[in-house]
This record gives sequence, C-alpha cells and structure tokens, in this order.
Amino acid sequence: MCIAANNIHKIASVYITLLCTEVLFMHSHSFSGYTSYNNGHRHYYMGMTSISPDVPGHIHYMAGYTSFDDGHTHAYRSATGPAIYIGSMHYHGYRGTTGIADRHTHNYDGRTSSYYGMH
Repeated sequence: MCIAANNIHKIASVYITLLCTEVLFMHSHSFSGYTSYNNGHRHYYMGMTSISPDVPGHIHYMAGYTSFDDGHTHAYRSATGPAIYIGSMHYHGYRGTTGIADRHTHNYDGRTSSYYGMH
C-alpha cells in the first residue's frame, strides 16, 4: 500500500524521489432485492453503490427509493459491510431499515454483486 505520495531519500548528497506507483482500482457494485413483508406488502429495490478503491476493509454507501407499492415508496440509505474476499473476487453484505412511509418501515438485507479486482 502506498503510504505517501512521495518518498524522498538522500544518497551521497543527491536527493532521489521515489514516486508511488500503486494504482488504486475504483469500483462499485450493483444490488437488488425485496424488503420485508409488512402491512400486507413488500417493495423491490435496486441500485449501484458509491465508488470506492479496492483496498482491504473498504465499504460502499447505497441509497435510493423502493418501488411504488400499496400507494407509496420508501427511502433507504445504508453502508455496506467491509469487503469479503474470496480469491481475487469480493462482495459486500448489507442490511438496513427503510424510512417511514404510510406509518411503517421495512427491513432489507442482502449482498452486492461480485467485483473481480487485483487482490
């Protein structure tokens, strides 16, 4: 991992600058699913996470609105858990509770799509 953008070393009164050459691969994930069944209905949700670098422990943010069912939608907003690596692939788990609409909420949970990165 690159600690600093530049590392400067003095060798025999000559300064040598070593530039960080690590490339951080930015990526996002898709997600979709159905909320819990409350008040006689459920909602569908889908979207893309925020963009993050592919480094160990990274997370993403997700937000949007559910499908229109039973006369209303719900807003949702949450963060994923940290990346779960399997070889060079990883995904994220997530869970949350929608905002209140029509005097109730719904729970949602799942996992994002997989990303095949450099790890």
